[in-house]
Order: sequence, then structure tokens, then C-alpha cells
Amino acid sequence: MLKRNPFKYIGKVYKYECKNISRTLIPLFVILLIMGIVLGFLQSPLSSYTKEISNNEIMKSIVVIVLTAMFVLYIFAVFVVTLVLLSSRFKKSMTGDEAYLNLVLPVTMAEHIWGRFLAALTWILLCFVTTVISSGFLMIKNEALEWFPELIDAVRETGFEVIGMTPAQFFTMHSLIIFVEVITIVLLIYCVNSLGHLAQKNKTIVKLISVIGLFYVFLNLPGRIKGFMGEEISYLTGLLVILFTHLFLCIVFMITTQLVFKKRLNLE
Repeated sequence: MLKRNPFKYIGKVYKYECKNISRTLIPLFVILLIMGIVLGFLQSPLSSYTKEISNNEIMKSIVVIVLTAMFVLYIFAVFVVTLVLLSSRFKKSMTGDEAYLNLVLPVTMAEHIWGRFLAALTWILLCFVTTVISSGFLMIKNEALEWFPELIDAVRETGFEVIGMTPAQFFTMHSLIIFVEVITIVLLIYCVNSLGHLAQKNKTIVKLISVIGLFYVFLNLPGRIKGFMGEEISYLTGLLVILFTHLFLCIVFMITTQLVFKKRLNLE
């Protein structure tokens, strides 16, 4: 008997989830990039601030400040829409009307969840990348190539001796933590939906309580563990505690989600 290849089915779920979500998120990301480019060309070079500023330039600066504030608010809105859409997609495809079709396909529950998880992770990472790129466009006219190397040298020479890490270790660890935190948030959303699915009534209240409780654990558990270990732990040890605590929460959230949908599935 041939062994089943789960990656084939996970890939199919991933493909169709990405296509469905792309209809909403790609236009939002494109607008974000366009806003970054427009703001970048509206910025004045840093060297211009050392000269006398005319009334026209003052008005231009005010417009740029207003547009930058709108840009920041739009970034926040894109992140919120991304998370809400991913949560909504998971709920519709796993417990809503779509689930009646999805769950009769020759795909296991674990393959359904993993395919959607990887699709959600992809879109959240794309959201981060788009935000970084669009924010980088703001430096188009700010002579970043001149002052950025000086900033890197200044960062390299100060601060890292105190925490006992090299700049490479510092940025690598923080990048890993951010990546794992993104994964944790995705799985937290899935776990909240699964816990809300257990409730026969007042599902919204159950989800709200679950969100508050799980986010409290997500935010406070690493600090509690570090406090238990003592105040004299190194900075690197503290980062490792955060990293492995969130990895542990990822495992807990994924196992909880799979158990609920495998053992207690009841379509709406």
C-alpha cells in the first residue's frame, strides 16, 4: 500500500487559500507601495533643513506631515484588515458554508489546517515585507546612502558591549523572535476560532474571552518565566526564553486547534 503524501494536499489547500485572499490583500499592498513612493518623492533632502525655508516649503512640509500620518494609519489599517480577513477566512472555510464542500474532499483535517496556516503565514509575512519596502521608499530623497553607513557604525560601536552580543547576534535573534511571534499570532487566531466553535451559544463572547486570555498568556508568559529564573540572567538568555516560550505556545495552539476540529467538529 502506497503511503499518502500529505504535502500534495497541503499544497492544494495552500494554493486555493492564497488565490482567495489575494483578491483583497494585493490591492491593499499595491496602494501601500504607491503611497510610499509618492511620499518618498515629496520628502525634502535632509541637507535642505539646514538652509532657510520659504513659505512654499513650509506648506509643502505640512502637507507631507499630514500625508505621512495618513500613511502610518493606513499601515495600521492594512495589518488589522489582514488579521481580520485571515480569521474570517479560517472560520468560513472550516466551520461556515464553505466547510460543507471543503470537508468532503479527500483531505485530512490536519492537511486543511496546515494548508490554511501556511497561506496565512505567507500573507502576514508579505504584509511585513510590503510595509518595510514602502517605508524604505520614504528615504528616496533623504540621502540615506550617505548617512545610513554612519548610523550602522554608530550602532556597532555603542550599546552591544553592555548586553554582551554582537550586532549580528542581536538582529538575528530579534528577527527570529518576530518571525515566531507572527506564527504564534496566526495559530492564536486559529485556536480562538476553534474554542469559539466549541460553544453552542454565545460564541462571540467565548471568542472574546479566549482572545483576552490567550493574548494575556502570549504577552506575559515569557516575562513570568524570566522572573522565575532570576534577575541576573543575560540579555541573550532572556531572548531565548521569549523565543522558546512562543514556540511552545505555537505547539499548544496548533494541537488544540487540530483536536477540536478533529474530535468536536459541528458545522454551523
